[in-house]
Amino acid sequence: MKSLDVKVWAVRKRDTKTPSYGVRWSVAGNVFSDSFRTKALADHYRAKLMRAMRDGEEFDKESGLPDSMEQKKSAVSWYDFALRYLAMKWPHAAPNTRDGINESLTSVTVELLVERAGRPSDQAIRKALRNWAFVLPGPDDRDVPDDVRNVLHWVSKASRPLADLAEPATARAVLDSLKLKLDGTAAAAETVRRKRRTLVNAANYAVDLGELRENPITAVR
Repeated sequence: MKSLDVKVWAVRKRDTKTPSYGVRWSVAGNVFSDSFRTKALADHYRAKLMRAMRDGEEFDKESGLPDSMEQKKSAVSWYDFALRYLAMKWPHAAPNTRDGINESLTSVTVELLVERAGRPSDQAIRKALRNWAFVLPGPDDRDVPDDVRNVLHWVSKASRPLADLAEPATARAVLDSLKLKLDGTAAAAETVRRKRRTLVNAANYAVDLGELRENPITAVR
């Protein structure tokens, strides 16, 4: 059911441990709200609600949103996005930084794989990602052994959508996985911090590209 009976209130700052900015609106008397990390993001979201009202769009009574704002889940996989992020960062990064990005993207990519028939060994997956996928020139621009190309093809099919990172449970699981070494023991604190920094930076880039509405990693403590 949809309605034109819509009211939108001013943005309010929420003085919580991590300050946020709330947007509240109602549709046919049903109140909805959303929170954002910065006032600019909240203002932008409120402006879209107001624009939909002015354009005469009907708002859904269940989701609280007009058709123009119904969130469509990104079809981009994490793996495809990670390759794009790498291409953006690599040319301007120092050798040590490149290796850190490579290692971090490999760890996150392995964590964001679904079970799929024909799964290669974890060792083969990590080797293909480290040595062939997350370096430049990439696998599409050089000769890649058939066995490696098969592994990377499997990864591309098994990679979860980038949008899954917006799910708190998924973001937490990925961050927790960065705390462990391959043998299951605790990773060094600096290694964990470095990998988290890369993931946060990558998620910020996804926001810039419009693939994520806001960075879901910074909300996880």
